[in-house]
Amino acid sequence: MKSLKKIKETIRVLIFNFLCRFRFVYIVNVSMEPTIKSRSMKIVDTSAYISKNPKRLDVVMVMDPSNNERNLIKRVVGLPGEYVEFKFGEIFIDEHPILHPVPLSGIQRTYYWRVADDEVVLLGDNIANSTDSRHFGPINVSNIVGKLV
Repeated sequence: MKSLKKIKETIRVLIFNFLCRFRFVYIVNVSMEPTIKSRSMKIVDTSAYISKNPKRLDVVMVMDPSNNERNLIKRVVGLPGEYVEFKFGEIFIDEHPILHPVPLSGIQRTYYWRVADDEVVLLGDNIANSTDSRHFGPINVSNIVGKLV
């Protein structure tokens, strides 16, 4: 009987820890298609960046800079301290092109930033239908809610 009680308590603790660390999110827009489909459910690890910074190409959930009550799902392309350019349909980091998982031919203009030590540059995979750093600039790392898993 004691062992069953111990198992139940362990399960409760595990469920509590899971619910505190992870959030389920329902994707309502197309800004990350084809990587993430609209009307799909994803899990966000809210503790992924407690002791470390995001890595390039991580897909993250961030607070919308124009509406703190809303979150956005975007891909990290520029890291703290880098010089980031979007030009000729490519991403350049410190003047070197990087590979991006989806075609970037939708980037018609040139964008560039010197990313501060506490900021990142974000981009949606659906270039034509994404509000991202091209619209609001780099965002503070503290605005990242978590990493999609």
